[in-house]
Amino acid sequence: CALLVVAPEQGALQAMRREVTALAQIFTHRDIRAPRLASACTARLLRSMGQRGASLADILAATQELAVLGGLRRRPAVIAAIAELPAVLETASAGMSDRASADALFALLELLLKAAAT
Repeated sequence: CALLVVAPEQGALQAMRREVTALAQIFTHRDIRAPRLASACTARLLRSMGQRGASLADILAATQELAVLGGLRRRPAVIAAIAELPAVLETASAGMSDRASADALFALLELLLKAAAT
């Protein structure tokens, strides 16, 4: 999963990262493509980030890295998981009084829309 590159090696997501890596290796060592599995794993890691209180800035950084790695391409479950993260929903519903948050939200939405169009 592309998110494994940006997921922390220590902390709350460490165990999940280890488990997902072990699962993915079963397929990658045999050159088997499993895009649905990759999407499910990435979406689950993203939801875990949201449950752990990831900030909008953290989500934007992870999403930008995923976009560079191709982790958003043809992955509607991943795009939906990002759009449904608590920090994204809270920022979208809170209004645009904070310029930095508004800029981050617009940058994130632009990435998601571009990814959804490909």
